[in-house]
Amino acid sequence: LSTATGAYTLSGGMAEETNQTYTATQQDQSGVYVTDGGVLTLNNVTVNTSGETSSADGSSFYGLNAGILAVESTITVNGGTITTSGSGANGAFATGEGSVVSLSDVTITATGDGGHGVMATLGGEVNLTNVNMTTSGAHSAPIATDRGSGTVNATGGSLLTTGTDSPCYYSTGVLNITNSTCTADGSEAAVIEGANSINLVDSNLTVNVPNKWGVMIYQSFSGDAEGTEGIFTMQGGALTYTDETSPLFYVNNS
Repeated sequence: LSTATGAYTLSGGMAEETNQTYTATQQDQSGVYVTDGGVLTLNNVTVNTSGETSSADGSSFYGLNAGILAVESTITVNGGTITTSGSGANGAFATGEGSVVSLSDVTITATGDGGHGVMATLGGEVNLTNVNMTTSGAHSAPIATDRGSGTVNATGGSLLTTGTDSPCYYSTGVLNITNSTCTADGSEAAVIEGANSINLVDSNLTVNVPNKWGVMIYQSFSGDAEGTEGIFTMQGGALTYTDETSPLFYVNNS
């Protein structure tokens, strides 16, 4: 992340911001960037970013140009909006052991290819309460993990994804989802790669794209996830695939 910058940057220490707007327009620039064990609380903030990424892997693995980025640090957001439009621009990102991003009553919109709603990698953790997300780019799952595993815990909220290969939930780690609503118009509803998991409780998933499948469990051998025993669990709720000719579950190399 040698090229990463932030419209607002906190390196270590503690800070709290309220009713602020952060706008990032440059390449590899985040709206909010916290590093070196910093602890930041944001209340009712607006984050807008439009900068492109210089590295797709840098964005997917380490959060380069994410709207809100915590690197081995803690960010808490209470209310507000996060909007990103650049390629690779995830909404909120936690990377590294000890990194925690917690969002409550936040709306996230990501429109660029590779722009996930929230993402956790390399042992990072994301906690969501009543967070609504919309993504429209390819490879842009609203809730995702990537290289090195991560954990996302979500309660409430609705997800809409329309991009190609953009499921509501993409796990190379652990996703725990409760009382969530998911609509996938361009991909599966849920995908697990490697020996990882998605755990759903009282959640409703609907898949509308034809000639695909509802849930995929696989191993791509790309190096993003180890192992071949993916686990999908669902208690309560509903799993609906509107294409009556395609399988509800697809398992490959796993």
